[in-house]
Amino acid sequence: MPPPTPTAPQSFLQILANCDNFRLPPPTAQSTEPLVPWLLFPSPTSPAVGLLRPEIVAQLHTENASSP
Repeated sequence: MPPPTPTAPQSFLQILANCDNFRLPPPTAQSTEPLVPWLLFPSPTSPAVGLLRPEIVAQLHTENASSP
């Protein structure tokens, strides 16, 4: 499957439609991977719409800080 092609700014629902979905394997002591919940709104009680790896969150912060 080819990777997604960059497009013009997208709506939140368009972004969700383009995200990869995966199933988490049952946790084990050796394979526990830290994941950060991606929340629908910036509130601790907001529903999570996905999970992100910490390095992705760091990259998003970097790109956001460098955007005008």
